[in-house]
Amino acid sequence: MEPKKVKATLKYLRISPQKVRLVCNLIKGLPAPDAENQLLFSKKKAAKFLAGLLRSAIANAKNNFGLSEDNLYIDRIVVEEGPKFKRWIPKARGRSSMIKKRTSHVKLILSEREPGKERRKVSLPAISAPVKKEELEKKTKEKKKEKPVVTDLASLSRKKREEAITKGKKEKERKGFLRRIFRRKSGS
Repeated sequence: MEPKKVKATLKYLRISPQKVRLVCNLIKGLPAPDAENQLLFSKKKAAKFLAGLLRSAIANAKNNFGLSEDNLYIDRIVVEEGPKFKRWIPKARGRSSMIKKRTSHVKLILSEREPGKERRKVSLPAISAPVKKEELEKKTKEKKKEKPVVTDLASLSRKKREEAITKGKKEKERKGFLRRIFRRKSGS
């Protein structure tokens, strides 16, 4: 029996990959509970985010595959470079230089130590009947039709009231350059 593998990813982490790899090397190959403890007591900024990623992977293993937390270990953890945000910093003599704010993509794979040990069956919710597209469209059309038409201008907010009044006027006005020029107030 082959061991189950559980994946979790963390993308666009605003810490440079070099700094994240330092923390990842601490937990590589450790059992999941030990890795979580290691991250909780680390002072590095990346440790907090990696702990969240690890908890997410453990939750995936429990809920989706029915695996126990004690039987899991960190099989692989890979830190890749994400996009760089480019910013400018002013320098002497009117120059400026670029700052690259680096981001990281972290991929975590948990695996079972002993395949098949302490697995429980996971029952996924059954789909009773597929919903037809036509039924959805009818429901949305009915909701749109149910909007009340307000003829009493006093109950509307100020902006909506002004829009309702000027709506008729705008249709009558012709657009054009001369209209705009002579509509302006004169300075004399």
